[in-house]
Amino acid sequence: MRTWSWGIGVAGLCLSAGEVADGQERRPADGGQTTSLGQPGQWHWTLGGSTGLGRRDGDFSGLAEGRAGVYRELLNPVLGLGGFQLEGYGGAFDTKVNAGLRLRFMSPITGIAFGADYNATAATVRPILTYVHPIRRGGISGNGSVVRLDLVPGPDRTLMIGVEKPAFRR
Repeated sequence: MRTWSWGIGVAGLCLSAGEVADGQERRPADGGQTTSLGQPGQWHWTLGGSTGLGRRDGDFSGLAEGRAGVYRELLNPVLGLGGFQLEGYGGAFDTKVNAGLRLRFMSPITGIAFGADYNATAATVRPILTYVHPIRRGGISGNGSVVRLDLVPGPDRTLMIGVEKPAFRR
């Protein structure tokens, strides 16, 4: 009987010595400021790089480029039906400087884009076809990055593969 009462005494002492455990802070009844997530932004900036093979003046050569672009949806951004992307690029074609601008219509749902590639170095305008794919949900490394395949058809054709990632997102 003495052991049993000793156990109850120790248990009572332990329970009475505890304090209220702090969990999350309780906000006042009138609440704090709630910020709306709102709609997606109107302008979507991207940065990327590519490498590939191209043909200029009859010779195939390697090429590499870095690029920065901005995309804007034509309709509601939540729908993702399509919009225009303007992109500037610079790099090297063989051992020569290569730079220009691209304007494309892009559909995020299909990942397909088509438009015009103005190469400032060669002073030419050529069609361009692009396909982008995230490989897995969230992108290649979980930051929205995608694999991008570019094809510039014609006599001076180019095929490039690269990575593109979102920039300046909130």
